[in-house]
Amino acid sequence: MTVTSTSSRMPPYAGNGAATAFPVDIPFPDADSIQAILCRPGQADAELVRDTDYTLAGAGDPAGGTLTFPKAGSAYSVLAEGETLHILRVLPLTQERAWDNVDALDAGQIEAGNDRLTMITQQLQEQMDRAVQWPATASGDTDAATWLGTAVAARDQAVAAAAAAEAARSVAVAARDAAELAELHAGVSADAADAAQDVAEIVRDQAQAASASAVAARDAAVPAAATAQAAADAAVPAAAAALSARDAAALSAAEAAGWAALAGAVVGDFGLVTEPEGETYDYGGLV
Repeated sequence: MTVTSTSSRMPPYAGNGAATAFPVDIPFPDADSIQAILCRPGQADAELVRDTDYTLAGAGDPAGGTLTFPKAGSAYSVLAEGETLHILRVLPLTQERAWDNVDALDAGQIEAGNDRLTMITQQLQEQMDRAVQWPATASGDTDAATWLGTAVAARDQAVAAAAAAEAARSVAVAARDAAELAELHAGVSADAADAAQDVAEIVRDQAQAASASAVAARDAAVPAAATAQAAADAAVPAAAAALSARDAAALSAAEAAGWAALAGAVVGDFGLVTEPEGETYDYGGLV
């Protein structure tokens, strides 16, 4: 067969809680050359076992085949959201064909060998693509151990910087929360101040109204007091006149009693007297 695909792996399949059939659109010579890896958040990657966790069809087909996961009885469940399935073609780096000088050449076997070498080349390239490499123009020390030490030191510095950044972020978040709380308290204080000002204005208006009422009452009391004073002043001569009238009346009564007594003494002996007009008098009183 020909190898027209340049890839030795499928793009990761994202789980949706329903799909179980996953296309393998790369050719693979046998079922043993496919590796399936389950990636789950917060857990170590799990390498799945063929015919235990999944089944595979299409070995030797240039168009590839299909991987079905999970297989009935597997310890794993249907690929869920957040999980991914990685399918790779991994061949052993061996050449298993032994040629003999007297053997007839078989074009199919030669092509199969070339296909295998091509797949191994693609496999190695895929691994190199995932590796850290020095540029082709690099010079100086290219010792892997030295580079690894530098990389580890850089990683530690990056981790420390990330921790410091996280601490700074936490401080910033706390400062923001404190500012929001202060703003909230300021708003409450401002509302309380506005309410107190409103109450003060109401009390002031009431005080002004009471003051105006007091002034009006005072202004009304002034003429009333003057009138009362005038009445008091007028009552003084009236009282004096009444006393004089009372004294005059008493004097008149005394005089009248005296005259009556004198009259009785003068006419008491006459008894009843009939006057010419027909009225009869007792000079002690009218009969």
